[in-house]
Amino acid sequence: MDASATYLGSDERRRMINLEQTRIEIADHVLLRPVEGTGVMLDLDTERYVGLDETALRMVQTAADSANLAATVTTLTEIYDADASLIETDLVALVSDLGDRGLIKLVTVSES
Repeated sequence: MDASATYLGSDERRRMINLEQTRIEIADHVLLRPVEGTGVMLDLDTERYVGLDETALRMVQTAADSANLAATVTTLTEIYDADASLIETDLVALVSDLGDRGLIKLVTVSES
């Protein structure tokens, strides 16, 4: 498997994400920590943090552990018993925002 990071602006990213060929990685300079049912992503370079509610934390953790974002949507749809298109919309918005903040990397996955 060959992977390379993709950096796109938020509007462009939302249009360009291929769920089957994209996964996320937490940036090397970022700590992700659960805190009493919620979560915090701390950028060690800037000392800025983003608070995540329980759902956003679950989405980020699931995406970080999944082979691609399509698998993330499938897993989250089962967990929340929700419509896949709603999960997809929310997931793309979340990873786009976190990517814009430099907290995650969107990685293109291709089979070789």
